[in-house]
Amino acid sequence: MSEEVVADVVVAGGGTAGCVVAGRLSDAFPDLKIVIIENGPESKDNPVIDQPFAGVFQVWTQPETIKYYKALPNEHLGGAESIVPTGNVLGGGTCVNWLGYQNAAKSDFNDWNTPGWSFDELRPVIDRSIRYQADDPKGIHGKDGAMPVSYGGFTTKLGEDVREAFKGTGVPHLEDMADFVTGHGYGRSVKWIGKDGYRSTAARHYIYNKPRPNPTILSRKTVSKVLIEDGVAVGVEICDAPSKRGDIEIKNVQTIKARRQVVVSAGALSTPCILERSGAGNPEILSKMGVEAKVDLPGVGKEYQDHQSIVEGYKIKDLDGLDAFAKRDPEAVEKAQEQWKKDGTGVLSTTVLDYFFKLRPTDAEIKSMGPEFAEMWSKVGQNYPDKPLVTGALGLMYFGDYKTVDPGHYMTICHWLNYPGSRGSIHISSTNPHVQPAFDTGMLSHPGDLEAHKWAYKLLRGVARRLPSYLGEEATRHPRFPPGSAAAVAAVDTPKTLEDTVEYSEEDEKALEAFIKMIIKTTWHSMATCPMKPKDEGGVVDPHLNVYGVKNLKLADLSICPKNVGSNTASVALIIGEKCAEILTEDLRRAGGEM
Repeated sequence: MSEEVVADVVVAGGGTAGCVVAGRLSDAFPDLKIVIIENGPESKDNPVIDQPFAGVFQVWTQPETIKYYKALPNEHLGGAESIVPTGNVLGGGTCVNWLGYQNAAKSDFNDWNTPGWSFDELRPVIDRSIRYQADDPKGIHGKDGAMPVSYGGFTTKLGEDVREAFKGTGVPHLEDMADFVTGHGYGRSVKWIGKDGYRSTAARHYIYNKPRPNPTILSRKTVSKVLIEDGVAVGVEICDAPSKRGDIEIKNVQTIKARRQVVVSAGALSTPCILERSGAGNPEILSKMGVEAKVDLPGVGKEYQDHQSIVEGYKIKDLDGLDAFAKRDPEAVEKAQEQWKKDGTGVLSTTVLDYFFKLRPTDAEIKSMGPEFAEMWSKVGQNYPDKPLVTGALGLMYFGDYKTVDPGHYMTICHWLNYPGSRGSIHISSTNPHVQPAFDTGMLSHPGDLEAHKWAYKLLRGVARRLPSYLGEEATRHPRFPPGSAAAVAAVDTPKTLEDTVEYSEEDEKALEAFIKMIIKTTWHSMATCPMKPKDEGGVVDPHLNVYGVKNLKLADLSICPKNVGSNTASVALIIGEKCAEILTEDLRRAGGEM
């Protein structure tokens, strides 16, 4: 490739939304010269990605398909430095996530309070993104869109146990966990898996799905900055992505010119850093880094949000779960591979998360969580029955290293907080794109978040103890309650009844708080670092995704979310990509007619 490449449209970032933008533009303009730049490798014909269950282990094996951001020490977590992974492969998070299909609440989009982005206005966009292949008696979901979702080709025997455990809790069973309007219940999980048994990825279904004259894919290339001349984005500067972790040497700097549009779609952690290196951001921060401030945008990188998660482990009877494959038992792995290659079924055609739940607290529970939580929840969700305070899943596997736990069978419950009051930030610490940014997750900086996690832990611990298959708790995944406490973890246990509840003393509460601070993690749902809202309110992009103060520059990823959403975020990233493609298609046709 020459030193300078010229394209019509440059998509800087080949994640979920970036693939949607590039693919839809390719459909609309076959002769348009499109370049999509991805920091990681391509994802075509990669069995670890294609096989759903195999792919969930990527976060632990540290392949090049995942990029890890190390956060600054967090005083609210005892100085812990959180690690936040992101997709680093063409297709982004859809290639590495845990495949749970969820939808944001209808009110989530309406709360964005942005013209063109209400739920009703987005509904055609949503339907274009989804090819629903599961039961849909109410006809809620799109059937002819791009990304297949189904129950997968294997279902564990967890269902009957889950129904029994939730009896009497007031949490209803739901036939559809992704209906946009229900914020409280539990039910079987639909997954980002097609009926063919393959993982559904944005690259597979928007880029690789048919022969295309465009886009040109530049993989393993890092976007250093957008080139802004006289207030116009004219291209990007790129270099080779690091060949190994920790390598910060800049190699093979090149320019990719854009005649018509630059779309930055590098994700909620990379996009604000690209903008700052380009001279768009808070002038004080840019000045400290020696970057000329070309656009005064103090909202860049300022309002980082995530869904903070807690994971608990439980011992259970064998339910034909996924332990053998998770332990990499050679016989189990070989059997699973043969079955998947034969017809796309078996354990490789599923994920560990068979059942999901969405939970809202009662008025009495809200009061018990204290005034700071009550004030926080009243602003974001109390009056919206479609908004769950927490979402989570139950899976027949131990989420961790089996060598560290006793032999046996395990189930894990994971929950995350959908609308945390905590806020963080991310800013460049160098003009070198390979240097880790100054990243503050802000986890638990709002006291209401801790109270919400305590409530969820107690409720879900009670559910687990009522599973007919329950055999006890895995001690390292639970608090270290004081000796003699009624809440103490029992090494061997038996299923409980609804009346057999745990009373938590003041000392138990302290132990629970310490546990949450120690074990809390990201849910990979980073967002809101370049929000779509008025500039004087800290906004970075307008309703057409244009960066304020720069012509021919749009953003299209989860960084533009002005507020959080009550769901996994893959579906939202697809919506943003589809909406950007729709807007940009109209822009290009207005500017130059059909191409």
